[in-house]
Amino acid sequence: MLSREIVLEAEIRNVEYTPTMVNKDILPEYSFEEFQRGEVTSGNFLLKMEDQCLAISRWVSPKRTRSYPFARIYDTLNYKNRLTVIPLVKDEGIGGERDYLQWDTVSLMSLLRVYVIIAYYASAEPHPKRKYQGKKITNQEFDYNYLTEKIKQFLHYQSDALHWNLNQMDNLQKIAKMCEQKYYEEISSELGVPMHSREYFKRKIEKIIADSEQFKQTSRKQAREAQSREVQTIQPKEQLITNSKAVLTIRNFLGGAYYFTTDECLINQDKIFLIEKKHTKRQLPSINDIKDGILKMVLFSNLDNVRGKKKEFKSTAILGLTAKKFPGIWTSWGVEDYESENLTNRNREILEKLKEEARVNGFYVFVLNSKLHKKQNELLKSLI
Repeated sequence: MLSREIVLEAEIRNVEYTPTMVNKDILPEYSFEEFQRGEVTSGNFLLKMEDQCLAISRWVSPKRTRSYPFARIYDTLNYKNRLTVIPLVKDEGIGGERDYLQWDTVSLMSLLRVYVIIAYYASAEPHPKRKYQGKKITNQEFDYNYLTEKIKQFLHYQSDALHWNLNQMDNLQKIAKMCEQKYYEEISSELGVPMHSREYFKRKIEKIIADSEQFKQTSRKQAREAQSREVQTIQPKEQLITNSKAVLTIRNFLGGAYYFTTDECLINQDKIFLIEKKHTKRQLPSINDIKDGILKMVLFSNLDNVRGKKKEFKSTAILGLTAKKFPGIWTSWGVEDYESENLTNRNREILEKLKEEARVNGFYVFVLNSKLHKKQNELLKSLI
């Protein structure tokens, strides 16, 4: 059965959010010299440079579903100077995958006031597994001289993240040329591992850099097409109750348009619940999976003027967690029916942190045993 499509528009005037689930000791500190030498091993870290502290996260791929990049970005939200490094392309060799950066990823970072450095890989190692020998590479490393140059530029940059991120488009041709040189003329020949088609790479890059405005429009069109595919496809991990998804266009004060799809939505008269879902076979999703969901709450809890084709709505942001081994029902708004003694101490602590995160930032969280998913609408009605 296809899910119904609810088409919405909304505005974001300002993103106000206070992360409470960030352990202040979670980000290791590195000196500028350590960074230049490529000695940073953490996915997110603090960089001390010119009397400033920069919170930096790194993506291992342009693809958002790999290795929880949103969770790492969440852990930097408490810092004023937050940057994220995303590769323009990641090619794992002919025996692996190849992913390209999409502009909607950069757009999302702009909404979150995260400054993006679009980068390229400069070195790699052959994959150690025998079945991938001669077919796949691993342990790819960025060009740290290039990153150092961009970070120094950031230190003296005075404008907002959106304009910085738009200006990154001016660097795409240079980055693409360096990326092509590194993959096809250096890494491939040095390691004896063929990359994916160079001709396709060139066509893809040419399409990206031919006209930056067209690229943005094309990427947004692709994002909308992806929304349409999501609307027509029920993901196997999602417990769809409302049988509706919201296709949401968010506009900000600078005129940018950003496209998102909620996992579920529920309408009651002039109220609409925008629901992001996570599912696990364990007691609770991993903390990184939860933070991945919370990043959507940052946006959904800051929406203004939410409207459909003929109606305005008061929106409520909901993070819904369904878990095969969770012993009952829990909500951040006080509806509880679960066996607390059957939860691990760690998971009890996570629930308390989730309750505080939701309270401080004006959204709601529920956790359901997967077999009790039919009670979801009943729970949500208790908020009306």
